[in-house]
Amino acid sequence: MKNIYKIQITNRGESLKYTDSSGSIYFNAIPNKDVWEVSLLCYKGDNPHPEKLTDIENTTIVPRLKEFIESKKRFGLFGKKYKAKFITDPENYGI
Repeated sequence: MKNIYKIQITNRGESLKYTDSSGSIYFNAIPNKDVWEVSLLCYKGDNPHPEKLTDIENTTIVPRLKEFIESKKRFGLFGKKYKAKFITDPENYGI
């Protein structure tokens, strides 16, 4: 059976929403020039406190986010594609 999931850019391009059968996970994301920086401290469901991904989530979700981000072009239909950078240390986020 194929895993069904959906990734959306939300909050005016400031976050990514990943949804699958187990629920939704929100990631803070900043598009900087050619790179999307994505914080791996995420928000799961209605929990207002950031959490780390589990090992299983990390091996499943992060490659899907990377594929999604790197499929986007800077100016919609043309231009260079974005690269994905994942930040695990919250102090380095947005630098």
